[in-house]
Amino acid sequence: MSQMKTLVLAMGLSLAARGAVAQAPEMAMAQAAMRQAAPPAAWPQDPGDSLYRAGREALNAGRYERAATAFERIADRYARSAYAGDALYWAAFARYRLGGSSNLQAAQRRLTQQTDRYPKATTRKDGDVLDARINGALARRGEGPDAEPGARAP
Repeated sequence: MSQMKTLVLAMGLSLAARGAVAQAPEMAMAQAAMRQAAPPAAWPQDPGDSLYRAGREALNAGRYERAATAFERIADRYARSAYAGDALYWAAFARYRLGGSSNLQAAQRRLTQQTDRYPKATTRKDGDVLDARINGALARRGEGPDAEPGARAP
């Protein structure tokens, strides 16, 4: 119990023992002090929260480059964030939507990171499905493991 709570409780018990009413000046002062003291957070705020929300907003608005960047920052800067595993999936998804060889390859790297670092991420199985789609997109371009020899896209 914090010192402030202990003080308020002790003052309240003291006033109750003396038969004082709840609005006694000492009790009012103690309650005011308690209201002014900043309560400690129940849990430390997740440092990836604001980036994750920004990434989701950008993704929903179709701003895939901005979304990918926000999600990648979570994984790169806040690897211990509760959002990091899923952020890798969403970064990969945004890169997939952007298309192009470099984005598709970057998406695959992010999915590999998710598999290696966050095997229990809630989007982990979705990552397998997305990886298959990326392989298909690369194959259509004549790239990647599923590409047919000589099938390079113009």
